[in-house]
Amino acid sequence: MDDSQLLQEYTRGSDVAFTTLVRRHLGLVYSVAWRHVHDSALAEDVSQAVFLLLARQAAQLKSDVVLSGWLFRTTCLVGNNVRRKEQRRQQREQEAYEMSQLHSTDDSWQPLIPVIDDALRKLGETDRNTVLLRFAEGQSHREVGRALGLSEEAAKKRLQRALEKLRGLLSASGVTVSAVALTTLLGERLSAAPPSGLDLSVSAAARSAAGQGAAFQLAQEVQRAARWTRVRTAVGILAGAAALWSLWLAVRSSAPSPSPATAEVKQAKVIPGAVAAANVSAPATIFRLTISGSYNSNLRHPSARSLCEAA
Repeated sequence: MDDSQLLQEYTRGSDVAFTTLVRRHLGLVYSVAWRHVHDSALAEDVSQAVFLLLARQAAQLKSDVVLSGWLFRTTCLVGNNVRRKEQRRQQREQEAYEMSQLHSTDDSWQPLIPVIDDALRKLGETDRNTVLLRFAEGQSHREVGRALGLSEEAAKKRLQRALEKLRGLLSASGVTVSAVALTTLLGERLSAAPPSGLDLSVSAAARSAAGQGAAFQLAQEVQRAARWTRVRTAVGILAGAAALWSLWLAVRSSAPSPSPATAEVKQAKVIPGAVAAANVSAPATIFRLTISGSYNSNLRHPSARSLCEAA
């Protein structure tokens, strides 16, 4: 069963489906959490908080959601919160050493540990999901394409472009790695094996309604932060709309009003009777003025004088 089917089964009350999801994605979540907090115990707390959030929000997720992408973003959010708290509390300087003790000290992977998650986060969502589906979940190009609504060939091209963008982001962070080496390292190290027994404790904690412990507190903090983010966004939109309305009123009030003469002319133009009278009398008036001027200056013949007088 794929992730969407397992989520549907869980929302119908299947604990087995949720445990399957945990076992399928815990390696990615724990690895991302550990790279953020550099501590195995804290990484376990973050992992439990992430799956607790998944348990709470499973019914609200869209049917086409890429679950590994959702879990990656959520883990980064929770992990960043934990890291800031730990930095404020202890200001530890030996976290990199502790991190190297938890995993292999492979020289090629070590430079990527501090920057790989940040580089992945900076990728576009589709590019990031492509990399995660391929390397964190080990899916084939055909399966990646199916998850993203692409053909197998399009999925291959999308993955190549995503890896090139990722290499560029890593290079900007001071880490240079070849395309072949990056592909190999991502396949081997992006999602590492979590500690034994963690999947069971995470599943139990996520389904528990007790509401206690560090993981529960982390989940609560993330949900509160998300609510405040939505509130700030709404307030920003309202403030922008109010500023535009005030600007429009100011421009309208500063526009020059029409002069009295202009107003009279406009008023005269819209009086039907005056327009009709002007249309009737104008030809005769012009005729008289023209004939009169010609008579006074040039005409001397009696017949011309008679025509003028008749007019």
